[in-house]
Amino acid sequence: MSKKIPLAREDLRTAALMQVLAMFKSQACPFEPGRNLLEFVTRYGLQVDGHPFDMLEYSHLRELYQAVATYIVVMAGAQSGKSAWIMADLLRTGVARWGGNIGYYFPDNHLPVTFSRTRFAPMVRASPDLAHWLGQGTADKDDVDQAHVKSFGATTFMFLSVAGRSTTEGTPMQGVFFDEVRRMNEGDIQRAEERTSAQTDPVFRYVSTALFPDSDIHKYFLRGDQRYFHTECGCPEGIVLSLTWPDCVLDLRGASPQLRAKAEHTFSHAGIPFGGMNAKERAQYGDVVYYCPAC
Repeated sequence: MSKKIPLAREDLRTAALMQVLAMFKSQACPFEPGRNLLEFVTRYGLQVDGHPFDMLEYSHLRELYQAVATYIVVMAGAQSGKSAWIMADLLRTGVARWGGNIGYYFPDNHLPVTFSRTRFAPMVRASPDLAHWLGQGTADKDDVDQAHVKSFGATTFMFLSVAGRSTTEGTPMQGVFFDEVRRMNEGDIQRAEERTSAQTDPVFRYVSTALFPDSDIHKYFLRGDQRYFHTECGCPEGIVLSLTWPDCVLDLRGASPQLRAKAEHTFSHAGIPFGGMNAKERAQYGDVVYYCPAC
């Protein structure tokens, strides 16, 4: 004759949480991912760093917001809107892959917590439609563990570092996102990518500024269809500045008054006089501007 042993309080709490999680995973997704990220951002009124998404500000990324590919690599300069895009795309992927695990990887152990707490969570909570679902399905607390793992209904977002093997192995994922690829080892990235090996159509995202040719982010960029950002100039199709480097740089130190006036007028007309440098920077580095060597 067996004797029933009462469950401890912590066991009861764990069992209740597992029931809640199972309930969420069995439900259909209550959100519509839209045809692309631009539709999703517009529909749910997402904000980044306390400000609504402004596609006029991110007009250079419009085509990227409309992309629907499962494999996307973004190689661009600092402060160009990459992080805003990848955060919004991470959330939409979690909606499109409802009930799955999505990994967001950084090169060190500090960035995952910071990004999760100060950028991703506020972005979700700023949307009246989405806010309630952040933390649903788990005991969402503001401790370090919950900063690394954010539940959103049935979906789990994992903010991790590629620095340790334990963070890249053992958990099947429907998508993996990599931020600051230039600071990551390729072997660490490959181990994290293995978490999607059981999926039929996983999502891959790679974002970074560049370091050396044919390595880090540039190596991943060469695997795609290699679309470039164009800058408006007098040419019919504009100019890809990075492909003309260093011939696209005009140093105005010692330039004639006529050439200086021409460059100043051009950049003032574009709304970015002196390439955006302030007086202190101009005094330190001189007047440097970008220009089209063809026109």
